[in-house]
Amino acid sequence: MLLFTSRLPDYIPDPGLWAPHEVGHQWFGNVVSPDENARGRWFVEESINEYLRAMYVEHTYGADSLKRLLRELYLRNYTEIVKKEKDVPIMEVVSVNNSVEEAQAIYAKGPLVLHQVRRCMGDDNWNSCIKRIYRDFQKQLFTLEDFKRYIARFGKDGKCLGRFNELLIARGIDQDFVY
Repeated sequence: MLLFTSRLPDYIPDPGLWAPHEVGHQWFGNVVSPDENARGRWFVEESINEYLRAMYVEHTYGADSLKRLLRELYLRNYTEIVKKEKDVPIMEVVSVNNSVEEAQAIYAKGPLVLHQVRRCMGDDNWNSCIKRIYRDFQKQLFTLEDFKRYIARFGKDGKCLGRFNELLIARGIDQDFVY
């Protein structure tokens, strides 16, 4: 059974994108459960799951499909929906149901940030990191701080974690993003 807010169409305009995202929660959201009381909960619950959905698209349809998704869905939605003066840093999101800006910070900016971390880590380290998190946190609460520890563990000399921390508090979308 898939449950979602009645405001979901405001955040993810294409209904065809809902099901893969919601099915992904069987892994990140249910088996690996976010700590609902921890700071960064929405990023852990929704952004990671949304980026894993994007990776599924990449695996199924090829690398170009991921690049299109990053640019034509996440980046386009974010830049068209979020006005500069209303931008919300990921770490300031209280709930994805409060505003379209908070929802876009999680559902659009979040996957873009995760892609930057993946590019920094390299595909092999990124995949090992995600698999290890899944193994280590099955049926346990998972937090943003846990995620940061794994980025530090699988990243390069603290560079990836440093970049991740910067992007979590940044406003807008960095023009230096690599797709």
